[in-house]
Amino acid sequence: MLNGHLLHEKGHTGTGIRIAVIDAGYEGFLQSPAFDSLRNSPRLLGTFNYLTNDTNVFSGWGSHGTSVLSIMAANLPDTLVGTAFDAYRANLNLKEGSWILQLAGDINGVYKF
Repeated sequence: MLNGHLLHEKGHTGTGIRIAVIDAGYEGFLQSPAFDSLRNSPRLLGTFNYLTNDTNVFSGWGSHGTSVLSIMAANLPDTLVGTAFDAYRANLNLKEGSWILQLAGDINGVYKF
């Protein structure tokens, strides 16, 4: 659907790139085999929930962030491979338009973007 294989054939897999996924809810991320390679590597730079001021983005907030993340980070060969599965990620839980200034500072400072 995304023709990501065309990028991969040219060697573009996201290696060395840092992506902050800003969305609301990553339910299913911890259980899905599509994210095994991300979870089991140092490429998951961190998580932060701006709604509860903690690092839990994986329960209680829905799964839209997981769906968005899968477009980039899923890695199930011959089934679903994201467009930038080798990139570094920070998963941030955010709703509405609040906390943008704090978020920008965190992305640049905490996650070294």
